[in-house]
Amino acid sequence: MLMELLNRLETEWVPALAERGVKLRPPLQLIKIGDPAAQAQKVTALVFDAGSAEPLMVLKAAEGETYRRFLLEEYQALSALSVQPDLTGRIPQPIAFFEYNGILAALEGILPGVSLLEYLQIRVRRRPVEVRQDLMLACDFLLRLRKSTRLEQVLPPVDMRARLAALEAVYGPLELPPNHLAWLLEQEKVFNASRILQSACHGDYWPGNLLLTAEGIGVIDWEGYRQSADPFFDLFFFITTYVLNYPWHGWQNCTPEEAFALGFLEHNWLSETMREYLLTYFTQLNLSPTLTAFAYQNFLLEMSLPGAIEHDPRRPPQYEQWFSFYRCFVTSPFNVLQ
Repeated sequence: MLMELLNRLETEWVPALAERGVKLRPPLQLIKIGDPAAQAQKVTALVFDAGSAEPLMVLKAAEGETYRRFLLEEYQALSALSVQPDLTGRIPQPIAFFEYNGILAALEGILPGVSLLEYLQIRVRRRPVEVRQDLMLACDFLLRLRKSTRLEQVLPPVDMRARLAALEAVYGPLELPPNHLAWLLEQEKVFNASRILQSACHGDYWPGNLLLTAEGIGVIDWEGYRQSADPFFDLFFFITTYVLNYPWHGWQNCTPEEAFALGFLEHNWLSETMREYLLTYFTQLNLSPTLTAFAYQNFLLEMSLPGAIEHDPRRPPQYEQWFSFYRCFVTSPFNVLQ
């Protein structure tokens, strides 16, 4: 696939790219990046001019109905968002979109920076001041996205009984703690009465998709973009995946369940920091911080259902992992959002 697209880049697509201000210096070089498991139908590569050590742009290509749709939706999302002043320089700039022999190809501008995930994996950003900076930058971007895309449509009401029934259909009886269902139903009334307005959602807002620079962050990989969603899905996803990837024990890894417990079910400086930013974010959305615990449980329930991550290639499917987090959160005698 890549060699065919490289040939098109150096020949047929040159005029269209020149019209968009992109002047190529062949022979070009491509370096594949991304998840090798998905590269049968989806490929991402950095494009280099001849003799250049710095990439010129990103090439994304897809074949097959599912990945073609993902790529098209990502390019359309970036095209709509790139005109928003609050997001300028923080998201990839869409350059061009082509189709060749059943393959869709999108070209995007390069965002500078190193992924937050890489920093966490090499145990660089561990101190409280750095964690606070990470959370501040992540929340600031989401507030910018909210401001740029807020709709006048209210979130559909949450039906907690229906959601719990769907969960039991997959996993069997949930055996909730005493009085927990009554608490959920009471909070459901308050949540639904809050008339929360929808806004756009990145859909895969985790440390691997946040690029850190001295000036701030950039956010890549917009395949999961949704134009209308609740305004806290991205933050819950980020906070949880940040906790799961934080180097709790230095170079010694811990299980996802252990990391989740350290981040949400125990008293420590990081769990308290997570709590602080979650409550502050709700306040900045003009929502009562008391809704945070219910909204987070609703998020965990949603992520525990088979349709949470469309076409999830992982085995076992990731939604089963999220269900284990939900069970830990509900059955623990303490959580940081209480």
